[in-house]
Amino acid sequence: MDNEPVVVADVMIADPIVVSLDATLEEADMIVRSTFTTGVPVVDADGVLVGLIGHAELVAFRFGTVASPGQNPATSTSAG
Repeated sequence: MDNEPVVVADVMIADPIVVSLDATLEEADMIVRSTFTTGVPVVDADGVLVGLIGHAELVAFRFGTVASPGQNPATSTSAG
């Protein structure tokens, strides 16, 4: 039996599908749904990771509860 620990490199996706900063939420949602993932890495024009768009943000998008640009989704409310 091998006692070597399993490390991230052993199980990570080495070449993930990514979206650019200017991708639409519809595009990101389509990728998540079609690949059965929980989120998508977001990259800038140079391919550098700048963030993630996750399942929670995409569910909010589907149900029309996405915060306005510049608004913190954690502190936004539906009351105008």
